[in-house]
Amino acid sequence: MLCCSENGGPREPFAYRTIGFKRDCFARSVPIFGCYCLIAVEVSAVGQEQFANLSQAGPEFERLHTEGQRVLKVLIVEDDLMMADFMEELLVDSGYEVSGIARTVDAAVALAQRSKPNLLILDMRLADGGLGTEVAAQLLPPGRPGILYATGNMSQIALTSADGEACLSKPYRSVDLLRSLEIVAGIVATGKAQPPFPRGFQLLHPAAIKSQAVGI
Repeated sequence: MLCCSENGGPREPFAYRTIGFKRDCFARSVPIFGCYCLIAVEVSAVGQEQFANLSQAGPEFERLHTEGQRVLKVLIVEDDLMMADFMEELLVDSGYEVSGIARTVDAAVALAQRSKPNLLILDMRLADGGLGTEVAAQLLPPGRPGILYATGNMSQIALTSADGEACLSKPYRSVDLLRSLEIVAGIVATGKAQPPFPRGFQLLHPAAIKSQAVGI
């Protein structure tokens, strides 16, 4: 169990959050004696099943993940620093290089331009009132990293392929985040999204296709 002060705690103290350890875990942030505490519970049976599904990607994922021995770099843009730290641990343990953690739009854009990450994990609601889409709008192709939105605010903002490649709804499991990154890396490398897709995962489509889907 980890604690932090109220100022440094999660924005939604009672929301279930998934965090990344070496094994699959679930977590809940709760206020205890004036502090926000992150309580994690390992669910190894679920983790074993999901990691078995993950391994089906086989050599193709290994090729995408290392790009010929070059480790993929991931930039984490998340206003909850405790969640970002756990996400960083998960990614490093899974063989990625984390090029930085940013909490604001300006910091994220500056880090992305300096470190040139291959992949970007974006929360939608950032510190100082910024939005993840504002980051994506300033990272234009060619050379834009593959963008995965990991957020609990998917229903509040209409995302299209102009904003990124895919989104993953919170709460999510660590294996779902890893699988989502695999898919985004595959889209960047080949232009195609390779199933299976994890729970809470959605591909982002062009605006015209999205409008047709909702009957506009």
